[in-house]
Amino acid sequence: MDLHIAAGGSVSFRKDVQSRTGIYKIMKQKIVTLGGGTGSLMILTGLRDYSDIDVATVLAMADDGGSTGRMREEYGMPSFGGDFRDALVGLAENEALAKVFMHRFEKGKDLKGHSVGNIILLGLFEATKGDIPEALRIAHQILRVRGEVYPSTTESITLGCEYDDGTILESQHEIDNLPLMNGHKVTRAYLKPTPKAYDKALAALRSADKIVLGPGDIYSNIVANLLVEGITDAIKESNAEIIYVCNLMTKFNQTHGWRASNFVNEVQKYLGTEIDHVIVNNSPLPQDINQKYQDEKWEMVLDDLADTDAYNVIRDKLWLEGHEFKRVSSDVVPRSFIRHDPAKIAEIISKL
Repeated sequence: MDLHIAAGGSVSFRKDVQSRTGIYKIMKQKIVTLGGGTGSLMILTGLRDYSDIDVATVLAMADDGGSTGRMREEYGMPSFGGDFRDALVGLAENEALAKVFMHRFEKGKDLKGHSVGNIILLGLFEATKGDIPEALRIAHQILRVRGEVYPSTTESITLGCEYDDGTILESQHEIDNLPLMNGHKVTRAYLKPTPKAYDKALAALRSADKIVLGPGDIYSNIVANLLVEGITDAIKESNAEIIYVCNLMTKFNQTHGWRASNFVNEVQKYLGTEIDHVIVNNSPLPQDINQKYQDEKWEMVLDDLADTDAYNVIRDKLWLEGHEFKRVSSDVVPRSFIRHDPAKIAEIISKL
């Protein structure tokens, strides 16, 4: 038996902690996000400010593009770079150092394109002889992280996608950014090899009160987590409310022409169970931002969700107004001009 109190916070009363006197103890709500990239960064930044929430995040390990991809290739390491930097920064109480972590070098043959945070994570990976959990423990201390950051697996993996014309791509970076497949649809996503989940990630999911999927690239950030052996089983074994935060924009080489229902259906296909709540944007972008996206054939995700008993739909203006994010010339990965509003998303999640 759980009773969630939405007004003024997100404290929950849980039967499993009943004292001998029969009086219920107040516990913090446990929220676990599952994803990666800048979407996770924004969600975690908002949740960090809630003292009555214990937050953890489980991150995909398939990134092989940009700075992280160079590190994987040069050092033969798993994908222990940008997604982890973003999540650690999102939960960091040492905000001054967090800003330094996000700085990206624009000069220097070897450093150009790398971020300070990625370089530090590489150093921690080598210093701990490839022990990612220990490297993360140290990073938590350095940044004073309020929460837990877990890999979905500690194995080195590759994301693959098969398209409707039979073409197969095995590289997250190519799946995200290669123009070759424009206009084609992904029919199947897979990991190579099939990895086993990290035990603490599974424990976090099983004990969660709420599990938040997205926002982020659907195959690179969400599906790449769900395909790890044990992850979907842990979600099903939990008593958590499952929340999906829908993307703001489509991507021409992945989700061109998709509407909100397409995103929900694809997530549920790999999740293997029903979503309880869908959070979707209902506010148009300013014309100048829209034009920039149109130049790259990205489109705003239209809300076509019906009000049914299948899941609860929460509609609101979800993009962060007055904050257009500039792209750094040394960053080879095309990134979104807008972001989800951390405070708005966290407020909605905390009150569900």
